[in-house]
Amino acid sequence: MIRRAPFRASIAFLAFAACGLASGEPAPRRDPTVPPPAYGAQPHAGRDPVDGLRAEHLVTVDGHRYLIWQGRRYAVGDSVQGARIERIEDSGVWLRTAQGVRKLGVFSGVEKNERERTK
Repeated sequence: MIRRAPFRASIAFLAFAACGLASGEPAPRRDPTVPPPAYGAQPHAGRDPVDGLRAEHLVTVDGHRYLIWQGRRYAVGDSVQGARIERIEDSGVWLRTAQGVRKLGVFSGVEKNERERTK
């Protein structure tokens, strides 16, 4: 029995060593001071920069309308994600991008109708 314990230990050691060697070459280590390859990549050229923009609120202060997005207030003429605000209406915001002018609706599917007054 004294002889079997070292024999079993050596077999277990060889089994663990073989598992470690079976994985192949170790992965090359990356320099942590170098940014990843996709760090400076340009965004997709065909994609509109305001696709991810969703107007959260429209606010009127002293007769001027503002777009509220990510906690900031934007007025006509301000730039949001590479698009310039052309006009702010009750139903949405008009943005000028490289592809042209487009309307970004705030409340999609909602129409504003004047209510008839009853006497």
